[in-house]
Amino acid sequence: MWMFDRLRRKYSCTGMLKFAGVFFAVKNTLIFAAGSMLGLYGATFFQALSYPLFIPASVRYVGEHMDLKDMNKSQSLLTAMITIGNICVSAVGGFLIDGAGLKVALAVAAACTIAGAAVLLLGMRKDKADAISN
Repeated sequence: MWMFDRLRRKYSCTGMLKFAGVFFAVKNTLIFAAGSMLGLYGATFFQALSYPLFIPASVRYVGEHMDLKDMNKSQSLLTAMITIGNICVSAVGGFLIDGAGLKVALAVAAACTIAGAAVLLLGMRKDKADAISN
C-alpha cells in the first residue's frame, strides 16, 4: 500500500482494481485446490497482489469518479458495503461449513470470487479520467 502513489503514476485505478480482482480469484481458487499446508501458504501469497492494491485503488477510484461534494459519502458507502459483504460472507460460510463441509464452502467461495472478478473485468470501463492519467 505504501507504494500506491508510485504505482498510480504508471497505472490507472481501473487497471489496478481489475488486477486485484483477478488475484483475489486466483488466491481463492488455489486455496480451494490446496492439498497441503504448503499449498495453502503458497496460495495466500496472492493476497499480497490483491488486497494492498484493492483498498487504496478503490478509495482513489471513488475519489476520481465522484463529484467533490459526494466524495466522502461515496467512500463511506464503499467501506460500509465492504463491511456488510464481509459479515454476510462470514455468515453464509459458517452455514455452508456446518451444512455441507469445508470443501463445499471453499468451492463456493472460489466460484463466487471468479464470478466477481468476471463482473469486475467486464463491468469496469476505462473512461476519460483514466485515459488522461495514462
